[in-house]
Amino acid sequence: MKLLNRVALAMVGMSLFVLQSGCAKNAAEERKDRQEEATRREMTAEAEGGGNAEERAAVRKAATDYMQAKLPGWKVVGVSMFAYTGNLFLVGVDAKSASEERTYNLVARLFVSPEGQTYWKAEPFTSNLAAALSGHTLLRYRANLADQQSTDSPTYESE
Repeated sequence: MKLLNRVALAMVGMSLFVLQSGCAKNAAEERKDRQEEATRREMTAEAEGGGNAEERAAVRKAATDYMQAKLPGWKVVGVSMFAYTGNLFLVGVDAKSASEERTYNLVARLFVSPEGQTYWKAEPFTSNLAAALSGHTLLRYRANLADQQSTDSPTYESE
């Protein structure tokens, strides 16, 4: 009887091991699927350029959260946004304290966590970032100009 109990326990243990292995594989596959879906959303946001209402609300919240964390005595009066690309917004925050009123320039970027979750995070708009974006804009402008010139040039057909 003891031998039969040991065999039964061994079979249960083996079944649990196989079941756990399958679950771990499924969890890994699910994580990969979430990462791929988040990457697709990120690329779509970049291509679309302006973001939808839900994304804009998340950007506004990220900017407000940043201001409350960095300047707890200040009140956010308003938020202005300019979509640089769909996954990068330039954000102006109008804020005031008891004694003064100022505007702050932030940038909000779309991040993807290792689990595939997307979230917006705001940070100061630094001169280094401004220079990088200016260079990126210039390269895009030149590429668009070259494309336009190549389509605007007259073509002659031989008679």
